[in-house]
Amino acid sequence: MEKDIKLITHNNSDLRENPFSVKANPNVVGFSQEKGLLIQYIKNGDICFLTGPLGIGKSSLLLWLKDNLNPHHVFYIDAADVEKDFSIKEFLKKSKKGFDLFRAYPKNTVVLLDESQDCDYELQKALKLHWDHGHIKSIVITQINQLENFSDSFRDRIGKRVIKLGKLKKSDAINLINSRLKNKKLFDTKVIEKIIEAAGYIPRKILEFCELVHLKNKDKKKIKLIDVKKILKEKSKKERNQVDEESSEIKKMPRLTLSQKKIIRSLEKGKTTEEISKDLEISLEKVKEELDNLQYLGMIKTQEQKIYLTK
Repeated sequence: MEKDIKLITHNNSDLRENPFSVKANPNVVGFSQEKGLLIQYIKNGDICFLTGPLGIGKSSLLLWLKDNLNPHHVFYIDAADVEKDFSIKEFLKKSKKGFDLFRAYPKNTVVLLDESQDCDYELQKALKLHWDHGHIKSIVITQINQLENFSDSFRDRIGKRVIKLGKLKKSDAINLINSRLKNKKLFDTKVIEKIIEAAGYIPRKILEFCELVHLKNKDKKKIKLIDVKKILKEKSKKERNQVDEESSEIKKMPRLTLSQKKIIRSLEKGKTTEEISKDLEISLEKVKEELDNLQYLGMIKTQEQKIYLTK
């Protein structure tokens, strides 16, 4: 989960609020080419897939889109927070305003689906149906992994419209820090370069490292390179110790979708595939598809038509 400390005091600066919050933020630095592609796909009425490693800025880019798509009606949905009885049809109808009240659905509707690995089969099907019928103009979906959890027909509609976010350019990483500091000279150039190098040019890690350095040196007017090196050394040692304490089983455990987690819990209770289908309100075909995925991930094995948990 994202971490956000609401108040940080720095005795010799004006930085009373935490400038290094890692919460999704629409003020995205960098990714100019990717922004242009997203806008182009949306204006063309396409479905596209935005992917990249954890902390790279996918959610922030969706929030940036929300602020930069006039005159479209943009709806941000976090699939991880969607309730079981959620209806995209009712959601869109209730969102109508102004002249849209005379239409069945809002005009120029764009759906931004975040954390789509947690999107269940029914929501996938509904989104595809409403896009096919023109009720939704464009859909942007985001997740870290590839789209094995989506149907072949949904992936066919995406085609090659896949945008992969990579590391920030050095200049953009520097701009990210300076934009959060609002040009206050808390870090000099060498300190900034050391932080972004240690963070691997990943936005969230850059902000986390900045926050750590900031907190550890809150009584200093200006933070020096030696201060940063000391903190990063301590951090590296702590992380090595944590890794040593973790079991190899936990380290190798893959990231599962919400439906896969629910199926695992049902299997732990001894439920059959038919019972799982009924309990989770998904098709038997979808259950079998997810079981195949879980077997591929090494979470289950089958023997003599019986399913066994391996973890």
